[in-house]
Amino acid sequence: MPNITNATLWDAIRDKYPQFASLTAKATKDTFTNEGWEAITSSQPTLLNDFFELSMRVYLQLVNVSRAKDTLEDKGFGEYYDNPEGGVIQRMGVNSITPVSPAYKGLTNGSSVDPFVVRKPKVSERFFKRNFDYQSLITIADQYMLKDMFINPYGIDEFMSGIMTGLQNGYINQVYLNKLEVLNAAINSVAHPLQATQKYDVTVTTPGDPTITECGDIVRLIKNIVNAMDLGPQTDAYNALKFKTTQDTSRLKLLIRPGYKTAIETKLLAQAYHNEKLQIPIEVIEVPHFGGLQPQVDISGTMTDVYPQYDSLGAVKVVDDPSDAHYMQEVFNTAADGSGTDYYTEDVVYLDPNESIMAVIADKGAVFTSRQNGYTVEPQRNARGLYTNYFASSPNNTVAYDPLYNFVVINAV
Repeated sequence: MPNITNATLWDAIRDKYPQFASLTAKATKDTFTNEGWEAITSSQPTLLNDFFELSMRVYLQLVNVSRAKDTLEDKGFGEYYDNPEGGVIQRMGVNSITPVSPAYKGLTNGSSVDPFVVRKPKVSERFFKRNFDYQSLITIADQYMLKDMFINPYGIDEFMSGIMTGLQNGYINQVYLNKLEVLNAAINSVAHPLQATQKYDVTVTTPGDPTITECGDIVRLIKNIVNAMDLGPQTDAYNALKFKTTQDTSRLKLLIRPGYKTAIETKLLAQAYHNEKLQIPIEVIEVPHFGGLQPQVDISGTMTDVYPQYDSLGAVKVVDDPSDAHYMQEVFNTAADGSGTDYYTEDVVYLDPNESIMAVIADKGAVFTSRQNGYTVEPQRNARGLYTNYFASSPNNTVAYDPLYNFVVINAV
């Protein structure tokens, strides 16, 4: 798509916001010049702030900005809901109700049956708290940023592309990481531990690099699990709530570490004569890990847990590597509350509590996201500093695991 000029964006805002249109005229060749800047700032000093704020709001309607990718969402794993009310999400499920002996057979004169006998349904009631608030901000200074964007014919387009990409990428990346942490919570849940029938082992002599025989064993196990979920009218063997359900296999996803997926494709399928018989029967999604990673450093020969440090705004603290202006290193500390003085930026390794888990088979609804308030970008002007802060916010989100849905882990032993 061609770049959008400042004039096009100006007129688009006028069409969308009548109040802005009442204060302005259509853009001309003189509007976005140094003289136009001086005229607007001297006669209507708040108008430019309105223009940049509204630009944020309408820009994404005009341009498809390149963004980060949530591969779990792209491939249909996880479900999304808008829940505009309340601070707690309540879900209810009614289990199958088995029949009783018919009381209408063999009735005789003088006999009676009790129509008021109590038989309550077995209801699964789940509550989920709002657990994820998001905010980011960026500062735009007037004299060396705002004015340059205004008088450059394509300045707003270039600025918005960068800002929106950066803010949206940060949001998408955070949601993706939270989903991986939810997988860790599902695997290691104390409140809703996995049943024995939700855990399967496969022998793999070299972690991440199975042999051809082992690849065959992995595919065979996956096919057997999927078939078992769909074999009867319903089963309670594959969810932590032991809730009887029928599994629609089109909703199942296989989350697998990259090494195992590559080995199956290159070692097994590539050499099979009828490889369609060895295809995994559900959609495959690669994941880098299953959450729960704990950073550690070697301190005097002992691997010690360390924790990321945060700056005054609550962002992860990073330092520049003086040898590379584009290289940023996160700062870690042995004190989880940030009170320590011992900082580590190098030689950090990550302990993976789910290292042996090669794959997870799960209904796409096992992980869900919910949002109470939409993602918005709003400005805050600082007249003394001659800059504007743009805050990207999305309060009261939820990223959670629902133990009612089928969820099976495959472990490499």
